[in-house]
This record gives sequence, C-alpha cells and structure tokens, in this order.
Amino acid sequence: MKRAWVNGLAALIAITSWMRAGDAEALATTTGCVQVDSCTLQELTQGASMTVNQTLFTNWSVSDASSNPVVLSDIRVFPLDDEIARPGLRYVASADALQSLGFDEVDLDIFHAISVLGGSRRIAGASLLVTDVDFALGNTGGLVKLSTDILADNGVDVLGELDVLALPAAPPPLAEQLAFAGAASIIVQTNILITGDDPVDQVRLGSFTQRVSEIPEPGSLAILGLALTAIWNVGRSSIKKRSA
Repeated sequence: MKRAWVNGLAALIAITSWMRAGDAEALATTTGCVQVDSCTLQELTQGASMTVNQTLFTNWSVSDASSNPVVLSDIRVFPLDDEIARPGLRYVASADALQSLGFDEVDLDIFHAISVLGGSRRIAGASLLVTDVDFALGNTGGLVKLSTDILADNGVDVLGELDVLALPAAPPPLAEQLAFAGAASIIVQTNILITGDDPVDQVRLGSFTQRVSEIPEPGSLAILGLALTAIWNVGRSSIKKRSA
C-alpha cells in the first residue's frame, strides 16, 4: 500500500512538472528596433534581431530584383510567442509595399538565420501560411507565390521546401508545412514573387506567417517518462492486490 502511494505521488509531481514546462509563458523581445513588439525589415537588415524564449531570429539580408525597389521600412515583422513549441514571424506590409501594377514584378528574397540558444531543443519542422492577398476587381490574372527553402546552417544542404501559390481562382488561406531532422540552427530563404498578367492588373500581398516547430529537450521527455513509469507501477500494484 505504501509503495503504491509513493508511486502515485511521484506520478503526480512528474506530470505537474512536465505540464508546467510545456505551458510556460513565451516571451518575445526585439533588439535594435524602435518598436518593442516588432521590427521593420529595414531595421533587421541593419543588424537588429528578435528572440522568442530561447529561439533567436538574426543575420537578416535582402536581395531585391523587383521592377521597382521594395521599401523595406514599409514591411513590419512581428515575433510570434502565442505557441510555446512553434515560435514564428508574421510579416505585415503597408498598403503599397508588396504590390504589383500591370506587368511590374515584386521579386524579393529574404534571408535570416534561426538558432536555439542553450539547452538541447531542436528545430524539426517549419510552416508557411498566407492569408492576406488581394486581386483587384477586373484583373485578368496575376499571382502571388511564396517559396521558402530551409537550409542547414552551412547554407548548402536543403532540409526542405515550402511553396504557396495564390491565384484569383485559388485565393488564401493557403498553408504548407514540413518536418525534417532536428537541428540547433537553420537558415531560411524566402522568395516573394508578385505579378500581373495584364496592364490593368493589380495584385497585393498584405501579410504572411512563418513558424518553426521545436522538439522538447531530453529533460522534458525524461520527466514525462518518469510519470508514465510511476503510473504503470501504480497500476501493476493495484492488479497484484486484486489478484491476491
């Protein structure tokens, strides 16, 4: 009886500790930005960074092959801390920042690194969500295409790709996700392509969201394993008692 009571208490403590570790409140901070809750893309390319808990978003750069240069200060990036195991970024563009008129193109590449600081957590997945695309009334066509390559920290090995294509006949919401072998740091390369098919076409991208998925530290898994073992021992003791 005493052994069952001890095992039950151990299970309760282990499960409570594991749940608290998983439910810990996320914390997002910015460094080198005027706003405390977000950064402009221009600030990020000038050395600013963002952190969600122990996940660091840094080393930003941009390559712009658009018909008209994109104003980077008109694109604001918000760190997302609403899901503890899925930190991410939401890009929000001002009215004309990511817009094509006629045959003009927006062709913008955004590069940044993501690293997990300390501990043994690993990045093991990524997702892309597009929800805000506008095709003007009377457009003959046009498209918005977002392509994201997830690279190893050597910048060469491709861990996976995400592609979302929005058309007038297939508007958002559009989402894609992938999983890959866990890594402590990755490089993310995102291409934004926006164009029309006719001189009167107007196509605009208002916002999109990127997230990474993290796997728990071995310590958290060990706590859960302890809880499950204790529960099994309690059940086994109960069965033996009834059999006797």
